[in-house]
Amino acid sequence: MITDKQTILLAKGGIKGWGNNHFKSSTNRTPYKKTNGTLGEKKFINLELLLIADVGLIGLPNVGKSTLINIITSAKPKIDIYPFTTIIPQLGVVYIEKKTFIIVDIPGITKNSSKGHGLG
Repeated sequence: MITDKQTILLAKGGIKGWGNNHFKSSTNRTPYKKTNGTLGEKKFINLELLLIADVGLIGLPNVGKSTLINIITSAKPKIDIYPFTTIIPQLGVVYIEKKTFIIVDIPGITKNSSKGHGLG
């Protein structure tokens, strides 16, 4: 899955069966009948999670997230004095001795960000 809210059918379900309630009538209020449904597909699926970063910096606007990325990596995100300078995530690679990891600068989090308000 590559895009947001993308759906993929991995296995088709079976056909439902009918339970007691389906067979209820005016003369038989508590039937003990059922029909079996059919089984769906059975598959073994191996999913792999692809991460874009090892570390994410989150926080309020204008707290220095981009400045930190600028100092500890070779990335050069736009830095300015007004809020929401960062509007798309910025990636940087941190090199420590013989190891590396990817750090991402996320746009500022504000009240109701989870509801689509602001840019975070």
